[in-house]
Order: sequence, then C-alpha cells, then structure tokens
Amino acid sequence: MKPFIGLSKLWYHDPLTTAISSAADVTALIQGGTEVKNVHEGTWGYSQDDPTITDYINELTGRPYFRDPETDGAKVINFSIGSYDYTTKAALAGGTTITSGTGSSATVVGWKPATTLAIIEKAIIALTKTGQYIIFSNASIVAKVDPQQKNLTLGVTATAQESTHDDVLPEYWIDKPTTA
Repeated sequence: MKPFIGLSKLWYHDPLTTAISSAADVTALIQGGTEVKNVHEGTWGYSQDDPTITDYINELTGRPYFRDPETDGAKVINFSIGSYDYTTKAALAGGTTITSGTGSSATVVGWKPATTLAIIEKAIIALTKTGQYIIFSNASIVAKVDPQQKNLTLGVTATAQESTHDDVLPEYWIDKPTTA
C-alpha cells in the first residue's frame, strides 16, 4: 500500500495535446513547463467534490433501492503564490505585462488587466511528498489576489476539465521514477 501525502512541487504548462503514458512523458512535460517556485505556507492542496448521485426510493419501505451516479465531483488543485513576477501574474490571471524599452533591451515593469474576462487553461503538474505526479491535462485556471498574512499572494484554483483531444484524459496519476 502506498501513501499519497501532500504536495511538494508544482508546474504549469500549455494544455496537453497527447496522453501521458509514462514517467518519461511527465519528465518531458516538466522540462517544457514553468515551475511555481514559491507557494505561500499552508495554501496548497488537492481536493475532489462529492459526485452528484440520485437516490431512487422504494415508496413501500422508504429506503433507496438504486443509486444513480450522474456527475463526477470536480477535481481541484489550489495554491497561493507568495512571491511572483508580472509574467506569472499575466500567465495565470490574464492581462498583459507592461514593458519598458524595446527589442532585446525591453524589461517587464508592470502588469495590466484584460478588458474582458479571459478563459485561461493550463496543464498543472503537482508532485506529492511521497513521489507521485498528479497531472491535470487541461485545467480551468482562476487566479486572483488572495491576502495571506498581509501578503497579496496570487491565489490559483485549477479545476480539471475535459481535454479538447479525444485520447487525452482530464487527469493522470503516475509514480515519479526512482534514481539508482
């Protein structure tokens, strides 16, 4: 039996276009992704809502005689980034960065919000403390300012959703390879 305890690392990436079938696939995904380097204390985790189920009741006994599962519960990874840059804010909350200078000498000096609500989708890769990857292939991202201990963190909710590619599942769990 294997424990699945907490989260220790996070990355985000463009939504997946191919299925995950091995730890090597996850390694490649991480190499092309962006690591979340600072998660504010105690603000991250994985959760799943209860599924929606309809009970059919026997009118003679008052007890259920059949339970019909209708929808799976939402699967969510939440985290608050305690220290972030404007590029990360734009990637996860939408909007655009403000730059100073031109060409190769341009530097990011700020952020401005989008004028319309943006739909943001990312693959999310989480590593548990006990060595398993949890991958959301196409997560709906909602990010907002989330005050934590006087810090204006970037609070992120990543909810697994269907992929636009038929062979890609919404979620994968796979063991991290052990090194010899």
